[in-house]
Amino acid sequence: MPPLRTAPQDAVALAEVILDDLGPTPHGGHRRLTEEAEHLLRTYHWPGNARQHRRTIEVAAARAGSSPIAPHHFPVEVR
Repeated sequence: MPPLRTAPQDAVALAEVILDDLGPTPHGGHRRLTEEAEHLLRTYHWPGNARQHRRTIEVAAARAGSSPIAPHHFPVEVR
């Protein structure tokens, strides 16, 4: 897999796989990204690797709880 900084279009697809791995929200719903969050993932210059991306998605999902994941749920360095 190429680094995300060279294939930014893969950031959203990878995030969706990670969200599926995390399972349902605390209220049993499907975790999802807002359009704004998808845009942020596609335009962020990922300096790290897939582990950094996974950790970023995990943090955002935890902060979002049962809400759709929005840009403000991501760590500050990604926003």
